[in-house]
Amino acid sequence: MINDNLIKELLRNPVETRELLRCSLKNYISVMHYYLAREQFIFKPFHLEIIKSIEDLVFGRAEKQNLAISIAPRCGKSELLKDALSWGFTINPKGNNIYTSYSDKLILDFSGKVRDTVDSEFYKTIFNVSLKQDTASKALWKTNQDGVLMASALGGTITGFGAGVSSDEFGGFLAVDDPMKADDYKSETERQNVIDYYTATLKSRLNNKDKTPTILIMQRLHKNDLIGWLKQNEAELWKFIEVPAIDKNNNSIFPEKLSLKFLNKEKQIDPYTFWSQYMQQPIALGGNLIKSEWYKRYNVAPQEFDDLYIVCDTAFSKKESADFTAFMSIGIVGNNIYVLDVYNKRVDFPNLKIDLKSFFEKQKNTYNKTPNAIYIENKASGQSLLQELEGTGLPIKEIYPTVRNTELQREERADKLRRYNEVSTYIYDGYVWLPEVSGWVLDFLNQSESFDGLGDAHDDMIDTLIYGIKLSKEVRQIDWQNFKKVFSR
Repeated sequence: MINDNLIKELLRNPVETRELLRCSLKNYISVMHYYLAREQFIFKPFHLEIIKSIEDLVFGRAEKQNLAISIAPRCGKSELLKDALSWGFTINPKGNNIYTSYSDKLILDFSGKVRDTVDSEFYKTIFNVSLKQDTASKALWKTNQDGVLMASALGGTITGFGAGVSSDEFGGFLAVDDPMKADDYKSETERQNVIDYYTATLKSRLNNKDKTPTILIMQRLHKNDLIGWLKQNEAELWKFIEVPAIDKNNNSIFPEKLSLKFLNKEKQIDPYTFWSQYMQQPIALGGNLIKSEWYKRYNVAPQEFDDLYIVCDTAFSKKESADFTAFMSIGIVGNNIYVLDVYNKRVDFPNLKIDLKSFFEKQKNTYNKTPNAIYIENKASGQSLLQELEGTGLPIKEIYPTVRNTELQREERADKLRRYNEVSTYIYDGYVWLPEVSGWVLDFLNQSESFDGLGDAHDDMIDTLIYGIKLSKEVRQIDWQNFKKVFSR
């Protein structure tokens, strides 16, 4: 435990302290963090793994000269990198370092903190290294022994300066911290800009391309982000450390910063961010949002259901370019959602009415229970069907493609990806059951694997399933007189 008395004792013995802290990044972080912030640094197992890997780079023990760390936000990633850079000057005060990130503000703030550490009284006393006062800007500063830290935003110009030294000794880092803004993950152009900057600019800034270590630390944003590219193209040069926010025992790796309650909520409301930024397992946008193995399978359907209903996603046309119509029969047992039967084809309006009535009778006869509702989306094609079937005796109910925005308290149309995010945890967590054998299952699984949430022309079965899951969560508590209000508020 570091305390004020220990700091005083260390200052009284600078030579011994210097050797103690130079040979151990963990010791260095413990002491400097307390000295500067007057609080203990909380070390978690993943911190120790990262620290050892950085030490291996500095002391020449690493099998690969580059280290890529993917880790959730709020887990101390920038703190570790900041301390590694200031610690590097204790090993070689003449070292050359480049630090880069996506934001000018972030890189200047980061560089300023490293600079202030080097300029602290404890650091100067113990390591005989201080700030060279005539080059003390946050963007570029030097030590009194001509060591350098240059801070440049991604895409900025780095000319006339390199990271590391030409000899084989440790001489500084090329440090890349969050190379892309989180909001830009959908942009192929932005992702490619980061990769191009790495390949065309950053790699050329190494003074010794075989020895100067590069540290990349970031949260994963996309399967084709910089770490994704490195895995595909330079895996032999990099050690990859992946730190998911929830470990194999279903515990948060850092409950003081990321509670399990928060993470599970994030998984429910925004699975893409959860799997990418928190679990470091980005799901491909443009497909593969749903994995077939997430579905449970049954050989025989349950004999009794808490609820049984049909959900429809309709279109009227036989043209090859037209959307398919989908009917889905769903049975509910507790929290489990059984997909019992699916109809999916292009059909004209007269046959649509006939086929829906036949599908309803088939479910009624198969399960010895009358479906209590046929839900039809109240949009262009569904509106006509709702009007035609009114008064036929079928239990027709309308649904609306809207979601509730609790902050703005306004109604807005929900896109496919948002509707999917509302219910996706049911699929992830294994509450959706499919039959082992049925004529529609293979097409259903193929549609699941290709679903992108962006408007694929042939995702009708998945659209229907999304509505079916949402209904399983809400419909049994609904007062039918106020159905529209409940679904759209």
